[in-house]
Amino acid sequence: MSTSESMLDKLASLSEERGEDVSVILGRALKVGIEHLWRESILDAFLSGRASRDEAIRSVGLEWVELSEATQQAVTEDIRWARAA
Repeated sequence: MSTSESMLDKLASLSEERGEDVSVILGRALKVGIEHLWRESILDAFLSGRASRDEAIRSVGLEWVELSEATQQAVTEDIRWARAA
């Protein structure tokens, strides 16, 4: 599967590879996409101070909260380093 394939080509390819109907693939893709966007929203609210750490952990789990904290810390350190250089 190349990056230049259209979404329809990718959908047809997934359907063929998995032996599943296109509607099943679309349903799974929708579910995965919504879950991703929801998790992103919760973590954004936590990192911007609109939700507590406990709320974020209850919503998305400790692993995701710790990963977002580590990512934010790394970005902050990179910005400090760049400003000092």
